[in-house]
Amino acid sequence: PEIFDRFHLFSIAATVIPEKFTLVVPEGNKGGTQVNTVQDQSSDSKDTIHGYPIDMIHLPIVNEENKVRPVLLKIDVEGHELAALLGTLNYLYDANIVFAMMELRPGLLKQDVYAWTKIFHVFQYNHGLMPYRVDYDDEGNFLTMLDIHKMDEWTHFKHPRVLYFDVIWMKEEFVVEEKEKNDTTNDSN
Repeated sequence: PEIFDRFHLFSIAATVIPEKFTLVVPEGNKGGTQVNTVQDQSSDSKDTIHGYPIDMIHLPIVNEENKVRPVLLKIDVEGHELAALLGTLNYLYDANIVFAMMELRPGLLKQDVYAWTKIFHVFQYNHGLMPYRVDYDDEGNFLTMLDIHKMDEWTHFKHPRVLYFDVIWMKEEFVVEEKEKNDTTNDSN
């Protein structure tokens, strides 16, 4: 099948409870878009986004041939990552998550360490995924493994003042294989 036949994209706002949101896009900076909860939840407009817990939607875990569907997650919801992930917790337990990428903010990690730890345990212990900060260190390494029990150390390596950084979750053996491939390529040059 074609690649686009193998992916399902869901265009919804994931959150821990059903809510309505609006997006505030700063002029000239779409990357700085903010998600704001609508104060009057009974109102509706063309600019309102409906948010639901993914667990309420019951996303399929298997495909049409009854094969377990591999899941790739990309999460970048401008500071609402915890609410989105908590509303997806049952799905995260059951799904075959093979890779995840998320933008995280160190300040938000410190606000609810218990909830973040619970989510990160699912990635690491249920799916065998390890967290890596996407950032070059002083030795030129692109990925730095993170410890889910030391979230206070999760910051942008080169620029600690940066308010967010990317974390990818993947199998450790994939990182080792890629590193060995790169080392072999560099040795032959």
